[in-house]
Amino acid sequence: MIVVEGIDNTQRALMHNWIKANAEAWWHQLADVWVVIGHDAGYWRDGLTSFALPVKTKLLVIAVKETPGGRWASKWVEGTEWFGANLPRAKRALDKS
Repeated sequence: MIVVEGIDNTQRALMHNWIKANAEAWWHQLADVWVVIGHDAGYWRDGLTSFALPVKTKLLVIAVKETPGGRWASKWVEGTEWFGANLPRAKRALDKS
C-alpha cells in the first residue's frame, strides 16, 4: 500500500502513471492511496521518491500481508470489488514461490 501526503495534482498524475506502468495490478479510489500488486516496499519507495521531492511531501509504503480476519475491510469506499478479484490472485502467486 502506498500513501502520500502533500502532493499536488502534477505529482499525483506522475506517480499514478509510474505506478500503472510498474504494477501487476493496482487500485486507486482514494486520492493519495494506491494498493499495488508486484514488487516489494523498497522498490515502490525508491521509485516514487523522485515524484515526492518537496520536504512537505510524505511517502509511506507498507507491505500488506495475509491476516486471520481477512485481508481488507471497507466502509463507503467505491471500487472495493477490486480487492476480492485481485488479492486472492496475489496470494496464490506468493504461495507458488
